[in-house]
Amino acid sequence: MDIQFNNEKTFKMKHIFHIHSQINLLIACCVIASRNIPKKDVLFACFRGVRGFDELGTSLSLSDEVYYHPYNSPRNLFKFKFLKNKSLISEVDTVISNFTNGDDFIYYVPHCKNPLYQVFISNCFCKQVNYIEDGGDAYLSKEELLNKFPNKLHWSHFVSRLILKFIPCAMNSRLKPNVNLYEDIGSNQSTSFALTNNSFSTGLNENITVVNISSDVQKRFISDIHYESMFLFDALVEQNVIQLDQFRSFMEWFVDSHSAIKSGISIKFHPAQNSKSKNIVLNVLNSRNIQYQEISSETNMELFLLSNKNKNVYGVGSSLLKYSLMKNPSQTFILFPFFTKSNDWGSIREKNWIDLFGDLSLPQVK
Repeated sequence: MDIQFNNEKTFKMKHIFHIHSQINLLIACCVIASRNIPKKDVLFACFRGVRGFDELGTSLSLSDEVYYHPYNSPRNLFKFKFLKNKSLISEVDTVISNFTNGDDFIYYVPHCKNPLYQVFISNCFCKQVNYIEDGGDAYLSKEELLNKFPNKLHWSHFVSRLILKFIPCAMNSRLKPNVNLYEDIGSNQSTSFALTNNSFSTGLNENITVVNISSDVQKRFISDIHYESMFLFDALVEQNVIQLDQFRSFMEWFVDSHSAIKSGISIKFHPAQNSKSKNIVLNVLNSRNIQYQEISSETNMELFLLSNKNKNVYGVGSSLLKYSLMKNPSQTFILFPFFTKSNDWGSIREKNWIDLFGDLSLPQVK
């Protein structure tokens, strides 16, 4: 694919898509299809067990260490994690070099504030950055989004950069933090690729394109949801929103209060959920003799929820619920008030939940 730059020269470009969730993959497929990008020019840089489609491009899984490493995060400065920066950045650069073979590339990524994203962006062959929808962040208000990703740098970034510039292995020049979440980066204005007309409504994204989900794209994704009721889990315990015993209390209340699930329920675990919280879910269901189906991690829930017509969708505050709420509000049951109003738990997430879904009362049992 040829890209025309402002200096009127035309360059051959590669396309690198950051993939850590099914929605990333869905939007990547839509962009590839709509722009007829050749397979040889596409790299899916994959994380968290998600893989791209081999028939559309090269799919390469990078290590969890690359993904979760804090790089030059100020809060980890005195843990000396930055001593591994050079080796991990070299690992990413090798992946890019082997794929691009000297060609420049466009990088598609959820935003530009994450240090891992900065590693790709600061690679000398990256000439353009575009943004892809990544769940709930695309539907937050401007106030809440900027509260989560401030439109300024904390003073600690300046201090850490001042210190680390004297330590070569910290690779300070490759990890310069961006101020704006969706900053224009590249020779052209950055494009934000959205899944719905309600995405990116804060005004922070000036150039928005809503992708077309063609029938050919839809066919690539599985959506085998067996039961008429389904539950979409958050990683509430793992992200320190609630305690494990509070999660157990919620699961017992949910199962005992919702008669619609007695005939069975499909469950979608969050990628970050650990065995302890998963076992609570399964043990509660088994103790009530409720049949269940674990939905595959390969199922694209956003695609399914935007076309769902007849299934009851339950959850606490997963961003996936936003897609269900837009399509089928009468069959979407958002249960975070169990924590914030019934028990005064989960307060650190309450403002985000209210911003995304509204100030709800506890739903009637169903």
